[in-house]
Amino acid sequence: PQLTLARFIEAGHFGAHVRSMRLLYAGRMKILVALIEEYLFDYVKPVVPDGGMQIPCKLICDLSEQSVIDSARRAGVDLFGLTGLYASAKPQAGFLLGFAAYTPMEMEAAVKILANVFRGLLRAAVTSRSF
Repeated sequence: PQLTLARFIEAGHFGAHVRSMRLLYAGRMKILVALIEEYLFDYVKPVVPDGGMQIPCKLICDLSEQSVIDSARRAGVDLFGLTGLYASAKPQAGFLLGFAAYTPMEMEAAVKILANVFRGLLRAAVTSRSF
């Protein structure tokens, strides 16, 4: 296996693979940012990274990070919260959205589910305040 890998790298196949994946991931990130801006603009602000495979989304609505994560999970979308990632700065509530392993259609479906989750949570919050 090591010889095969060495030949793969020496022949330039690994570099070509890395370049093609960078293009693919950049395109997927652009699509996900557009979906966030279209469907989630009232709820989160995406922090577009220079690299990586996830987009941090900071909550800008009056909901707790945990309630969003729990409700999204019940709706079939797993989210990873931001507050647990802070070591020293004041934590900001939100979550990570990954894009590397998903097609544009899968990302759109998940973002639409999240939009419904946010609408439901905010509707429930308004209803509970009116009592």
